[in-house]
Amino acid sequence: MMKLLRLQNQYLRLWRGLTLYEHQCLITLSEIADILCCTPRHARSLLLAMQKQNWLKWEAVAGRSKKSTLHLFLSGTEIKEQQAQKLLDENKLEHAINLLGDKAHVQQLIFSQLGYRFRKGKAMLNILYYRKFRDLVPKASHRRSEKHILKQIFSGLVQFDELTQQITGDIAHSWQKISDYHWQFYLRSGVFFHHGRLLNAEDIIYSLKRFFVLETYQHIVDINSPAPLVIDILLNEVDTNLLALLSSVPALIIPLDWEMLPDFAHHPIGTGPFKVESHTSNHLKIIAFDQYFGYRSLIDEITIWVLPKLANDSIYAGVYISADMDVLSLNPIATMPIPLRHTAVEELIERRLEDGCYFLLFDNRSSAMQSITFKSWLCQVLSSENILSKCAHYDHYWAIANSLLPQWNHKTYCYGSDIQQPNEIKKLTITYYADQPEYAVIAEAIESILSEFDISVTIKCVDYDIWQSGQDVTDIWLGSLSFNHPLSFSVFATLNELPLFKLATHSRFSCLTDWKAEVFSLEKWCEKLLAECDLHPLFHHWLYLYNQPGLQNTEINTLGWFDFKKAWYR
Repeated sequence: MMKLLRLQNQYLRLWRGLTLYEHQCLITLSEIADILCCTPRHARSLLLAMQKQNWLKWEAVAGRSKKSTLHLFLSGTEIKEQQAQKLLDENKLEHAINLLGDKAHVQQLIFSQLGYRFRKGKAMLNILYYRKFRDLVPKASHRRSEKHILKQIFSGLVQFDELTQQITGDIAHSWQKISDYHWQFYLRSGVFFHHGRLLNAEDIIYSLKRFFVLETYQHIVDINSPAPLVIDILLNEVDTNLLALLSSVPALIIPLDWEMLPDFAHHPIGTGPFKVESHTSNHLKIIAFDQYFGYRSLIDEITIWVLPKLANDSIYAGVYISADMDVLSLNPIATMPIPLRHTAVEELIERRLEDGCYFLLFDNRSSAMQSITFKSWLCQVLSSENILSKCAHYDHYWAIANSLLPQWNHKTYCYGSDIQQPNEIKKLTITYYADQPEYAVIAEAIESILSEFDISVTIKCVDYDIWQSGQDVTDIWLGSLSFNHPLSFSVFATLNELPLFKLATHSRFSCLTDWKAEVFSLEKWCEKLLAECDLHPLFHHWLYLYNQPGLQNTEINTLGWFDFKKAWYR
């Protein structure tokens, strides 16, 4: 590769040196050698090598001083684009930007490569996403897209099938409930990790015991292997959600020695259908795992390009497979809704309303949040409608939320109306986490609304780990949560496992035992969160996937992505 790049640099030098001539000209070998700063003999070798690449045609004439015909086929811009493309193929984004000197030019190159390609005998898929991925170690506090990627890299004992809405086998092919307190799982043989080691029972036991500290796992009193390829799980209380728990991201299986493996957070080792080939702040490349115990992926390589710094405007938080510029734009907030009017384009755009919402969480540790009257007033003036009126461009991406889930309707009878503004609060702080451009828009809208009531707002942007831990001083937390299926499990489990919620609401999770036994109304519990003004839902997000003609099995899932291993091109 480096040899080819050096040859391209020599071609570029030749092109620049001939700017005073037509690029089909008569020239001596000595003149070419002077331009390339080398001997005539080496110049001849370079010309022949360039001719082999079909960059030029060299018609040599015998005789030391005779002029020969040189025809350059590529311009300087074209050869630089070829160089940049080679660098992009090596996932060297910054080098490509430095070469072309224009971020927009590099972005156009990446856009031209999006979608399905068949190259060098491999089926490849390039996808564009708006932010980088955080660490890829299975745990409870992951964001939506990390959850999806983890499910492609790792396997669990069982998994949840969104299509059938059923728990199905994964590493465990079968299981039985011996009693309310004893479950037994039967493992597949010959399951390999991506680095070649055979999975064993100790890996599974260790992976599940890692999360005994979480309340949703604390009823598991023991995990053992009474026989080869058998795992027993013993409980001290009834849990009708155990299978859903074992299908969740924290329960994904990792190697027992994962902490000894180099940079596991960015180059994780799992047993899933894809393994990580490379991972930087600009891209994530995963390739099909040939030793996967299930059906091998129909796509050989998937590269997810992350371009948060290339556009002047924030890239909308969708998943881009298609790069048809009639469909997409570098400023999608302003132009994306327009193509939805065209049937041919609309067929390529999938969307679904997320199971979850953007919300405001009032921190009860704050002195400003001690009055339920003040919180009720905030819910009134910071209504979804008022905020949306300040963010008109986003009405195609946000739907008014009346509760945590789209199918619930709690705000209409939880909140009062015409509450008078309490006079004692004049300053508030609102905190959101980074790498989500829409939060800044919402926070600025809130600041604008409250300024009309002589309340000044300080806006803070923190790292996601700080946000989810609740370890910061603020009055209001702005954020979002997306819940994957089954919702009966994930809504309560996600909130219960998020430290921020426990700290900000003074822990409203004493009903954990009732929830496990299914003698608990999840909807009533969420209604109470709203009624007591702890939580104020704002919007449900429309999740978009911009597809490519011919690409099959890319139905958008609850996490806004699609099952990579099932996708194929017709």
